[in-house]
Amino acid sequence: MLSNIRPVSAERPSPAGGVFEGAAGLTEARARVMLCGGFPLRDGRGWTFSEAGHREIARDYYRRSRGMIFEGSRFDQRSDYLFTNEIDYHSALSAISGRGGAYAGVGHMLSFTYPAWQGAADAYAVDANARVPFITIPLYGLMLAMAADRIDLISLLTGKLVPRSAKWRDLVDGPPWLLIENLIALPGNPSFAAAVKRELTETLVGAAPYLDAGSLEHEASGLVDRIRNSILRSNASFYSLFNPVALMKAKDSAGRGGPLTSEEQLRRERSLFIEGRITGVASPIQAAGLDAVMSRVSESGDRLGVMYLSNLEDWLFDDVEEDEEGRRDGAKAQRFAEGVAALYGRLRGFDYPEESLLVSAKGCYPTSVHGLVGYLGDSMPPDMPPADAGRSARLVYRLRREAARAGREPIRQRLKFLEGHLAKRPDLAEIPAALRRGWRGSPYGQKEACRALLDRSGYFRGLTDWERSSVIRILIGMGVVKGAGE
Repeated sequence: MLSNIRPVSAERPSPAGGVFEGAAGLTEARARVMLCGGFPLRDGRGWTFSEAGHREIARDYYRRSRGMIFEGSRFDQRSDYLFTNEIDYHSALSAISGRGGAYAGVGHMLSFTYPAWQGAADAYAVDANARVPFITIPLYGLMLAMAADRIDLISLLTGKLVPRSAKWRDLVDGPPWLLIENLIALPGNPSFAAAVKRELTETLVGAAPYLDAGSLEHEASGLVDRIRNSILRSNASFYSLFNPVALMKAKDSAGRGGPLTSEEQLRRERSLFIEGRITGVASPIQAAGLDAVMSRVSESGDRLGVMYLSNLEDWLFDDVEEDEEGRRDGAKAQRFAEGVAALYGRLRGFDYPEESLLVSAKGCYPTSVHGLVGYLGDSMPPDMPPADAGRSARLVYRLRREAARAGREPIRQRLKFLEGHLAKRPDLAEIPAALRRGWRGSPYGQKEACRALLDRSGYFRGLTDWERSSVIRILIGMGVVKGAGE
């Protein structure tokens, strides 16, 4: 599939492509799309798309993304995360909101939702599955651009013409399950569904002349069908038990969430694509694609605001653990250990502002990239053997993961969680000792560890001074932080 694409080497510079100047430089066609969308009109011959601005937007996306295909990316994996398998992604939005800077992350919907809340100047959709940045992202972006409001978007997603009535406006604002039930019961409109599908696939094919037209049309057409089926059969995908509509309506206690939570949020997300602020990058995020992203961010005079890893760490570390338990072939496990080392080694290769965040899937709770890189310190020097680096990185990650779980508990429960759960977990007993001695015999000082764990990570935001001192005492008792007399 799409076999004529060849990745560029790590040494080959990526062309800047057709970088769009943003809202201030909107062309007339894009301005019309921004204002009116690109929804089809019905006439005597069927459905027509009189507004062609969305085609210009798609062409610009593919121009920007053309030079961003790197070793390690693959075009032979299906793209079935419709549109995310992170059911609690919204729990990170309070920390992300308004942070600014550039965004780099993996996945489909969150490549729009996270940078929209962040207020990102530019967003880079990075994925080892090349179908994500080169098929799913532009196809979903087109649907957003063509939808003037949420009713339009739901119609485009499902291929059903949703009535523009008070009843359906109330359903869009109401509970997800009720909206889904009514969408399933809504009579279909085959001519509308066929027209939308044809326009989406033909727009992608025409916008990307460097991709194999037949393969791209086949894959885009199949993706449209899977999106419709996943919503109307109430079955998200093999990887998720949640309907995409429910995921797109998920929100936190402050009302922050995905594109179906409000008209304002839909406008935020569609503007990213219309203004040309999203670029696709086909690369494992721990590989050379991240170098290209950070280079572009630097050249633009911007800074990294948010990096989203999804479940990459879980996936890599689970395989390291399987190797240690004798459940995986040694040679294969070695490759995963090298992947772990590459991930953290790549992260350590850049300078980050102190306010930049790294968001992981386990609890979707953010930590400071700057703090994490500093916290690794001597625990994973560049010359460490990959297997040792993998074990060292996993220990740090497991502590981050447990702290994230504690951070999501109400403040009243956090100290109890740390005292009653973390300290008694046998499988965590190795972590304090490993962190205390380091892998090169360099212990972590109290100031350094407290800064990484409390000041920058966000795990314990909102603690009173008394609660903060209690947390520090617990961490000293665990050996994560050095005591005053040490």
